[in-house]
Amino acid sequence: MTGSSQTGASSQELTVNGNGTFNIGANLTTVAAVGWFYSSTATAGTLDVLAGPGHAGPAHLIIGPPGGPTYSNADGSIAGNGPHNPFLNQSASFTLTAPNVTSETTITGVTFSFGTTEGANEIPGVPVAGVPEPGSIVLFATATGTLAGYFGWRRRKQIQAS
Repeated sequence: MTGSSQTGASSQELTVNGNGTFNIGANLTTVAAVGWFYSSTATAGTLDVLAGPGHAGPAHLIIGPPGGPTYSNADGSIAGNGPHNPFLNQSASFTLTAPNVTSETTITGVTFSFGTTEGANEIPGVPVAGVPEPGSIVLFATATGTLAGYFGWRRRKQIQAS
């Protein structure tokens, strides 16, 4: 990743108030405004909001959608917490430019870190296809149970007939 750099970033701010209500904030359109710092070595690149020159953390962590009209389950680490507000509203886009990286380049490892402590809660992995949504899992479990019941019933019927 030698010679790579972050050339763009965008997101939208969101502030979670002490009572769980929230306010949509500014649309951020520059690397400096988003506040995630990019660094690289010869073999790896790191995009981090908690460390590095100009980082915004612990503010500008990415927060998911509310569970209804408010963030009703938000505790004191989120709701009304000045150092963590504003958050980035559900997503952020980052543009990285790297020499010799093309559409044919394969990314072989990715690590995501969740939380407000640098390096804590790391989840290593490789990019994978989408995970089935819960509805598909329920449908699969129901179909498997139904087929198992049918074949069990059929086997008992065959044994009784013999």
